[in-house]
Formats: sequence, C-alpha cells, structure tokens
Amino acid sequence: MNNDRIHFIKGKIMRNFSFERINEIEYQEYRNKCDYKDILNSLPVLKTKEYNGWKVDFFGVKEEGKLIAVTPLCSRQTKKIFNIFYAQRGYLFNPEDAELLDYFTKNIIEYCKKNKGLYFVVDPAILLVERDINGEIVEGGFDNRYLIEAYEKCGFTYRGSPRDYSLMAMINWQFVLDLENKNEEELLKSFDQQTRWSINKTIKSGIKVRELEESEYNIFLDMEKRTAKRRGFEARSDDFFLNMKKENGENMKVYLAYLDVEEYKNIIKKEKEELGKDLKEVEAKLIETPNNKKLISKKKTILEAIDVNNNRNNDAEELANKYGNIINMSTSAYIITDDEIVYMYSATDDEFKKYLAQYAIQWDIIKKALALGIKKYNFYGISGNFNEDASDYGIYQFKRGFTGVVEQYLGEFIIPLNKIYSLYKKIK
Repeated sequence: MNNDRIHFIKGKIMRNFSFERINEIEYQEYRNKCDYKDILNSLPVLKTKEYNGWKVDFFGVKEEGKLIAVTPLCSRQTKKIFNIFYAQRGYLFNPEDAELLDYFTKNIIEYCKKNKGLYFVVDPAILLVERDINGEIVEGGFDNRYLIEAYEKCGFTYRGSPRDYSLMAMINWQFVLDLENKNEEELLKSFDQQTRWSINKTIKSGIKVRELEESEYNIFLDMEKRTAKRRGFEARSDDFFLNMKKENGENMKVYLAYLDVEEYKNIIKKEKEELGKDLKEVEAKLIETPNNKKLISKKKTILEAIDVNNNRNNDAEELANKYGNIINMSTSAYIITDDEIVYMYSATDDEFKKYLAQYAIQWDIIKKALALGIKKYNFYGISGNFNEDASDYGIYQFKRGFTGVVEQYLGEFIIPLNKIYSLYKKIK
C-alpha cells in the first residue's frame, strides 16, 4: 500500500480531495491551529497509547494540495483476528463541511476494512450544548446537536453522551474554570463559602505545596494505589504515569501538599499568643463594665478559640511523635498546554483528609496558571450525573466549589465494520 497517498473513493467528487497518511509533524502543525484541539488528541497523550498496545497513525485530507483536515487513528488487535479503530477526539476540521465529513469518513472506513477492522469509533472534540455550573443548558447558548445528524448521515450510529463513567472510549463530561482576565482576588471571592474556608484553613495550618522531582514519583504512585484500593477501583500502573511523563516532559507536573509540623506548631503558638493578648484586653474592660453583654460574648468566643488552639497543639504533638516533622498528605498530576492546565489525577492519604490538603494544591496551581497567562483551568472528568445520590457527587461538589461551568462533549459515534460485530458486542 502506498503510504504517502491513499485514495479509495471513486465516483464524482465536486472538489479535488485527496486522502493521505500524514506524519506526526504535519498532524501537530495542523492541530495546533485548529479550533478542536483537545488534551486527548495532543501528540504526547496519543503516544502514550502505544505503551498500552495501541498503534497510532495519522491521516489527513488535502484540497488542491493544502491540508484541510486531520485525525489520529488508533488501532489495537482484538480476538487475535480483528482490529478495532478509534479516532481519539478525532476529526479536526470544520464540522459543518458535510462533503468533507462524508469523504473523510468513507476513506477511513475503507482503510479500516482493508486492515481487518471490526468497528470504528470517533468522539469529536466538540462540545454538545452550552451548560452552566449546575449542568443545566444555557438558554441562547451554543448548540451543536445538529452535528449528530451530520455524522449519522455518514453511516455512524450515535452512542450518546451518557451520564456515568461508562465503558465508552473517553470521558464525555468535565468541569472547567475560565481564568481569562481574572486575578487571584476576584477568583477567591467567586469561590463558594466552603471552598474559601477550606483554602484558608490550609493556609492557617501551614500546608505547603511543591513540585515532585521525577525521582520522587513513588510518593505519588504509592498514594495513588492506596486511594484506588480505598475507593474500590484498579489503579493505573506505575509505567502508565512514567510513560506519560516521558512523552509530556516538562508539560507534565506532579505536585505534593505536605505539612511541616514544626511550622504548624509555630503558627499555633503565635495564634495562642494573640488570643492571650485579646483575652487580657477583654478581661480588663470587663472589670470596668462587668455586665457588658458584648464583652461577655467576646470573652466566650476567645476562650472557645483557645480550646481549639490547645487541641490543635495536642494534634501537632501527636503528628510529630507518630509521623515525624514532614507529612505528605495529598498529590495531583497535571498536564499543561498553551490553552489550559488539566487536573488529570489525584490521591490523598485518607488519614489526613481533615487537613483538606487537596484544596491547597488546587489553589496553588490555579495561581500558577494565572501567572503563566493560561486561560482555562480544567478540573477534568465528572460523570454528568448531578443528583445528590450519584456515586461521584462529592467529586462534582468539590470541583463546583471553585465555580466554573460544566462541559459536555458531542459524544461517541460508531460504525461496525464486520458482520461479526453483533456477536462480539454480545460477548463483550
């Protein structure tokens, strides 16, 4: 087969199209200029699939010699005979060009069939409808539901955008925070009360955040495994994360939130000194006006704060005795692009959940994103189920506390390529 130029579809074509295999550089250059680039169709993320048994190719369409469309095409053997094909967040071109959509699809299908394809899946990096923070459709917002029919006309069956963590190829729902033209003060004020309180608590507790060196990734990997076991799901392998780092290089960061117990004790000590001064002042005033209700109430509040301070000091002593001076509490992995910073994975040591260290990481990285001029902070996947009894409702609530909006992708489309697909589907 000619690897440079592949043109299967015969018949009358009104425009001078050619379907071609392209190289990584051509793909990357076109993708970087396209409106539909997504973290999942970035070259480093696609390359990580090769470590998991996928083969990744790139195809494009040229018109009059100019590249006007590209897609990644990932393939993997199944049942030792067939190959499944997946255009991961694929079809990067103007989705309203019906003729191009039809031409591109027909040629890809023909290619897949010639290579023992069982089925072909595409999940475009296109948002379905505009949604607000609660996942409700925004009246008058963008609406791309008409594109479903366009894909169906090309032979696809629409598998939808389910409200759960299904066995579909990739996440269909995510939560994002717009950072454009924002500053730290504005953002902090926009967060809900619980989130602001949690961030302030981490500051008062002296929770610090630092980037892990690659040689320290075992801290993240071990915590990830413990978190997976606690939540009842299978953890990614160490190699998965190490390969992600290999392909993304400096664009992948892993951060650690930790507690310096000595500094924590110093914070508590200073707080106690301030409370002591406040108590003396109130008691002096009460000598002059012993029945002043406002002062009596203030004294009560100070005494309660002193009790809390004493408990925190005891807590700090116990921590130091049991764990030492430095305590690792939470970790998160991010991928940084020109347009967004994506919160990909996280893990928290369950024993230290009450310290809310994950809030310290989120706020620290949001501030870093602002400093870098990044326009979007992507909290990444949610199930799309916004009912309070949903299994991931707590995750959604955590992300929602930072404000932002829900995003829903167009969804997944499939074309069976072999008559045995129906049997395969039943068995699977």
